[in-house]
Amino acid sequence: EGEGAKLEASFQTLDIGCVYVGSTHLYEVVLANKGFIEARYQILNGNSIFGSCFQFDPSSGTISIENYQAIQITFHSEQLGQFNEIFNVEIEGNPRALPITISGQVIGPTFYFDQAQLKFGLVSYGFQTTLGCHLYNTSLVPMPFKLHIDQERNKKHNHLVSFDDDEDEEEDTINSNEFQIRPSRGIIPPQSDTKIYVDFIPKSIQKYDTFLQVDVDGVGKNIFSLPITA
Repeated sequence: EGEGAKLEASFQTLDIGCVYVGSTHLYEVVLANKGFIEARYQILNGNSIFGSCFQFDPSSGTISIENYQAIQITFHSEQLGQFNEIFNVEIEGNPRALPITISGQVIGPTFYFDQAQLKFGLVSYGFQTTLGCHLYNTSLVPMPFKLHIDQERNKKHNHLVSFDDDEDEEEDTINSNEFQIRPSRGIIPPQSDTKIYVDFIPKSIQKYDTFLQVDVDGVGKNIFSLPITA
């Protein structure tokens, strides 16, 4: 009984680890013809979210006897998450495909502030006070960001002085207009930083306890909170 075309791959499993969203990565697999006839092959791309992020070049071709073909694998994803994709190398004349499994995880940009909190302390009613901090992008891809004051914690119970005639204690409200962020949005280049200023003009006499929230485009909203107190 004759033997059909036979190919072997330099690897059949590849774990690419953690890669940043929006980044492009290159890998290489080598197909070797271990049979006695030339081998015509075709690599089928996956139809899943992450499977479609892979490109093989060349994705098809013919490998002569005792010869090799290097296949370049390109991966680029704008989607976060873990993946485990199986790509089948179909060989003409051989009913058994050669599977190649690639796994990994796509993560968002990594960043940090150089301060644990913005502590304004005791400030004067109606007068501006400004604090600054640095926002560092430690990843290898640009980080598009947006900064805003936490709107979920706008109700406070630390009422000190009431200007109402009613003696009942009322909840204080933090008005987001009391805080101005400069810049409130932008793009930080890879492994770089930007200076952030927060201007604070208190419009009521109370204690302030809120957060500076960080949104990252393509990753999510409110993914980090920097405490602000006054």
